[in-house]
Amino acid sequence: MIDPMPRDEGSSPWQAGAPNELVKRAASGAVLISLVLAAVWLGGGLYILLIAAVSLVLAWEWGRVVRRAEFDVPFTATAISLVAAIALAGLGRFNLAFAALGAGTLAVALTRTSPFDWLSAAGVPYLGISAISMIWLRNGNEGVSAVLFVFACVWAHDTVAMFTGRTLRGPRLWPQVSPQKTWAGAIGGLAASALIGALAALIIPGANFVWLTGLGLIIGIAAFLGDLAESALKRLGGLKNASSLIPGHGGFLDRLDGAILSFTLAALIALMVNAGEPGRGLLFGH
Repeated sequence: MIDPMPRDEGSSPWQAGAPNELVKRAASGAVLISLVLAAVWLGGGLYILLIAAVSLVLAWEWGRVVRRAEFDVPFTATAISLVAAIALAGLGRFNLAFAALGAGTLAVALTRTSPFDWLSAAGVPYLGISAISMIWLRNGNEGVSAVLFVFACVWAHDTVAMFTGRTLRGPRLWPQVSPQKTWAGAIGGLAASALIGALAALIIPGANFVWLTGLGLIIGIAAFLGDLAESALKRLGGLKNASSLIPGHGGFLDRLDGAILSFTLAALIALMVNAGEPGRGLLFGH
């Protein structure tokens, strides 16, 4: 669940002091990506444990962004709900996993102290459904390939959006929400996701070129919207980064904003196409 490159299009990596920053970002990104790839490939307890651990960090960062709080009652309710849902999903009890998310959402909603605290409750399904989706998509034939495909599309989108935005610059996309994002970065990121889909169609035997290229573009759109939504949340909370846990990258929420929404959408597509074999349904469209 980690993006390989940061996406703050505004802070150029080649400014003064930037080479060291790039080395730091690349090193931490390489370590995290290696861990993710190993967990996806091996599956089992390691995969579930990684999703649970990252989800707890995301819950903590969510509280920092939307409530300016850390280890409070809403965080505890969110954490218990997420861990329960992930554990149940790991056992194949997906109905109970969603029930756990519903209970957690209600528990957090009951702790509201201001009209804006609904964002705290919204974090439970937003983070939890994505975590469940990652577990469900990996099940069955083509599961590993499906999960890696989604990651590849998101990583390509984020990396190319960053570099095209910094290099080409040009008109800002939505300055009121994310001052540094540009139209060039957005278009470059979407094109990169579609390209990943096209390349995957050439590599995967029996894959449909049009289906996978379109799927790559759709996942890129989800990554873009997730990134934009997290930027809006940080602006609402007055923060630049969700945390500083990842050297040179910021927080896990900063790096996973695109992946969170992308996995939820990918699982929804797979559910509509082939609920019995979600990985195959996502990659082959049947």
